[in-house]
Amino acid sequence: MQNLSTDLDRLIAYSRVLGTKPQMIQAAGGNTSVKSDGVMWIKASGRWLSDVDDKSSFLSMDLSRILVALENPEATDADMRACVCNESVAVRPSVEVPMHAAIPYRFVVHSHCVDVIAILIQQDAEQRLKKCLEGLDWAFVPYVKPGVPLSRVVSKAAQTGTQIFFLANHGLIVAGNTLEEIDSVTQRVLRRLAKNTVATMPVPKAPQLALKGSGFSWAKDPISHQIAHDETWINILSKGSFTPDILVFLGPALPVLELQDTVLEDLAQLAKSPLPFNCAVIVRGVGVALRDDAYVGSEALLRCARDVLSVLPENSDIAYFSEKEQFELLNWDSEKYRQALNQQSA
Repeated sequence: MQNLSTDLDRLIAYSRVLGTKPQMIQAAGGNTSVKSDGVMWIKASGRWLSDVDDKSSFLSMDLSRILVALENPEATDADMRACVCNESVAVRPSVEVPMHAAIPYRFVVHSHCVDVIAILIQQDAEQRLKKCLEGLDWAFVPYVKPGVPLSRVVSKAAQTGTQIFFLANHGLIVAGNTLEEIDSVTQRVLRRLAKNTVATMPVPKAPQLALKGSGFSWAKDPISHQIAHDETWINILSKGSFTPDILVFLGPALPVLELQDTVLEDLAQLAKSPLPFNCAVIVRGVGVALRDDAYVGSEALLRCARDVLSVLPENSDIAYFSEKEQFELLNWDSEKYRQALNQQSA
């Protein structure tokens, strides 16, 4: 029998390092878990992996109860949360609890790798993966709402024993019985996918227009302003959203404004909408502005969007969320909870 505290300590250290890599994890996204002796420890919802420093960022869950609940076709996210070992804890476990539980490996790591997302947001994502991953054992999961619905699909795919799962419009899961094994498998996958050409363009000058009183401020990361200087990128982000975190933290689509005399008034009007609508606004040829009340993490998701755009495959045909899929995510209690945890402090 392995020592749980040692396994958990290793997972905490691994998670913290993983969370500092913006090409793998952005803001509160991603989650990790470890199973031992009928207990599964999983990251708390809304917590940033980069900030975990002890087991207070993880919750212990009754593994058998989760699996029994997952067999119930009427099971809900609340039923999964009820499987915590200590019901007095104030925080919630990651909504991906049943997905982690359904994968029969000791450790499970779910990341939002930029190179992977650039493939997974394509209409032909599965075909593109087949070309890159020949010889590897992996499973492709078409987009399903996260939580219990996604867990049911992953559970079926996990029955083959695969360690690698690609979730359309979402991210990568790698499982293993050691973290070293997960690292090795992850690097093997990323080497195969890192053939995408990275778009190169100069870092634009910092926007000079003062936005005081508009309810917006310019994004702090100068690289993110590249979005406003590329018509293809502007077109992609103004059409819709294509990952849960980009949708939940930046909104369904990024409005585009022209640099004109009314731009400050236009921004002030957009700032009246409830978050995450109009959280980020593109001012064409100038830069990207973020709401002053934007959720903590919006800046990181804006940079993630830029990074994904920079490695998009040629002839990309983006698989945007439908209005129904957007509605399901934006009105989902679990996402509202995560947004509440990432509100700006007064």
